[in-house]
Amino acid sequence: MLRVATSASPSYPLIGECCIFGFELHAAAFVELQLEVPVMAKGAHVILGPVPGPLGRVALGARNREDFSPDPYLSGGGMKETITGLQSVGLQACAKHFILNEQESQRNPSFPNGTMQYSDPLEATIRSVSGNADDRTTHELYLWPFADAVKVELARRLTP
Repeated sequence: MLRVATSASPSYPLIGECCIFGFELHAAAFVELQLEVPVMAKGAHVILGPVPGPLGRVALGARNREDFSPDPYLSGGGMKETITGLQSVGLQACAKHFILNEQESQRNPSFPNGTMQYSDPLEATIRSVSGNADDRTTHELYLWPFADAVKVELARRLTP
């Protein structure tokens, strides 16, 4: 049975900036072990992280600081070490988000009356922006880090 923490932060710590820029992939597991104590003290069994993307391809994407690195090899290595560190102490890692979660601003269209109710999508005052990528980009940049996470028996995944 899973317990839900009553007071938890919605954001994941920025361990990528601490570990991966120095190419110290094993440091990600160490940082996760330090994070484990307050998470378990709150009674949580699942941590919403790590994040294999965004890679920073979209300049307007405000999620660029959640990733380990724009390099898929380093990002995949950080994912593996982080998940191994978390799961070695009994926490389940829930990687988020699967692929192409680059866009933070203008994710949803805005309408004149301020609601999401519309009959015609062309009535939107601000249209949503879509983050699209071709097959090669998707496989080489986005799926690789997530595949590394699955190889170390990722407990869960959170899709966009």
